[in-house]
Amino acid sequence: MKILLPTLKKVLEDLRKRYAKNDSQEVFVLKQLAKLNEETGEVAEAILAELGAQRSSKDKEYDVGSELADVIVVAVLLGLTLDIDMYKKIVDKLETIKARASK
Repeated sequence: MKILLPTLKKVLEDLRKRYAKNDSQEVFVLKQLAKLNEETGEVAEAILAELGAQRSSKDKEYDVGSELADVIVVAVLLGLTLDIDMYKKIVDKLETIKARASK
């Protein structure tokens, strides 16, 4: 992940220039939050499609892995926008999960 941070920061800068150059920080954060919600919904759609539980009107090809990657990327971009050290937060969270799982 650490090696991806410069790329993610560049993507964030490009997205801000293209879609939000006149937005306040608050509006940009809310747009990213909405995007995260959209991507999460696409994961749900992909899983439902794989399970055969998606409505027949949704004749779209889904890739659960790709949709999950979208969620991760958008979540990390949101964290970077909020000046959160996402690498540290992810490492810390993994340590917490590891400690819980080993009990």
